[in-house]
Amino acid sequence: MSLVVMKFGGTSVEDPAAIGRTAAIVAGRVALGKQPVVVVSAMAKVTDQLLRAAAAAAEGDRAGALAISSRLRVRHRETTAALVKDSAALLDLIDQEFDSLDEILRGLAAILELTPRISDLIVSYGERLSSRIVAAAFSELGIDAAHVDAREVVITDSNFQKAVPRDALIEQRAQTKLLPLTAQSKVPVMGGFIASNEAGITTTLGRGGSDFTGALIGGALAAEAIEIWTDVEASSPPIPASAPMPCASRSSALKRPPSWPTSAPKSCIRPPSCPPSRRTSPCWCSTAAMPPAKARASPRSLRIARVPSNPSP
Repeated sequence: MSLVVMKFGGTSVEDPAAIGRTAAIVAGRVALGKQPVVVVSAMAKVTDQLLRAAAAAAEGDRAGALAISSRLRVRHRETTAALVKDSAALLDLIDQEFDSLDEILRGLAAILELTPRISDLIVSYGERLSSRIVAAAFSELGIDAAHVDAREVVITDSNFQKAVPRDALIEQRAQTKLLPLTAQSKVPVMGGFIASNEAGITTTLGRGGSDFTGALIGGALAAEAIEIWTDVEASSPPIPASAPMPCASRSSALKRPPSWPTSAPKSCIRPPSCPPSRRTSPCWCSTAAMPPAKARASPRSLRIARVPSNPSP
């Protein structure tokens, strides 16, 4: 089994058209005999809007916070209805999730104190919902997909807003939760960025954490490759394959190599894209703006930059 972890950013799942393109890319990997595990971000701008809702509630602006939530509810419902024919069950789930979010915002507007723990819980709704919608859309489009709650796989400490992964637990959970699905040739779909501590309390990996989730899952499963899909215009000059991306710790700042074009997407050179710990899965950054026909043709043609997978401690 040739297992590949594919992470897609927010603009790759921002609307029905984008999700359709993402599905075509994943279907292309399946057609090539690959076994994908898909990690998705929240829909574009949703995390920022959830943070604004949290901030508004913490300042006592209950109406403003609930108005943001209402707009997000409509957006997620409309996206679901456009992608899934028999969407009643998923729409009910979306309403339940937003009802829960609204209760949190009301409580926050009453206590006027936004803690890191509550902030993580609020922003987690973005990936929790996007992964559900993407999994359902994949199934509608003929991909045998299965949703997995990332919080049951990615286990961290309790450092809310920038939690530290527990590698051994993640490896154990990934093999328990994901490998049985891939053994049935199903495509697991899970949210990036979100996690939980050992008590089951929601945490997050910090901004940019969806790339890190992809790397963690790829490492835990000893994947053949980790693909970080970003959204740049297909006409943008590619990063030369001869220009390797240095690996570094998550907190390090990486300089753009002089041989790379200035238009290279920043996510291609971000440390969270580096496979962590002892695993050897190569990591590639690709553009989801590539026409689906080309995405199906050859993964080699889509590779933009290789990330060495043996980062220094």
